Amino acid sequence: MRSKIPVDELRDLIILQFGSQVNLAKRIGLDEARVSRGIKNQSPKFLAMLKKAGLKLETLESNLKKDTNAALHEKMTRLQERIIVLEDMLRQKDNVIENQNNLIEKFSGLLDKQTTKK
Repeated sequence: MRSKIPVDELRDLIILQFGSQVNLAKRIGLDEARVSRGIKNQSPKFLAMLKKAGLKLETLESNLKKDTNAALHEKMTRLQERIIVLEDMLRQKDNVIENQNNLIEKFSGLLDKQTTKK
């Protein structure tokens, strides 16, 4: 019998790859409750659906067998890359917010000028 993947690790992998359990549920055509039960129960049918959706379960299964230094280094590298991507996304969102604030100030100034002229 195959050993179960730790639920929290499987959830983390799903969130890293699909963004959320909801996105995964939409992709494989199930509702979120069935996805949650599938993660907890890990039936062969559900795991096959995950593999078909593109989730790389082999990485988790290999980690269950043995975490080597090379595997840990690779995992840490992937996490560092993910952090860099997320930081970049955060900077981009900050820039968008700053630009929106500037536009709001300009438009509010224009509106103030128009109301004072009337």
